[in-house]
Amino acid sequence: MDFLGFAVAVVVLLAALFFLMYFAIGSQNHNAQNYYDIKDAKSIKMFDKDNAKHIIDVKGV
Repeated sequence: MDFLGFAVAVVVLLAALFFLMYFAIGSQNHNAQNYYDIKDAKSIKMFDKDNAKHIIDVKGV
């Protein structure tokens, strides 16, 4: 009877793994086709909280 519980736990964990990996790969493929452009690259400072304003989502425009 212990083997049955172990087998069920392994199957549930493998199902969760495949479920999460499927959506992770899909999300990665979707974002790999999403391009960004950098605006005013010369004015970007190394440590600045406004650096995110220089990144433009090209596909979203």
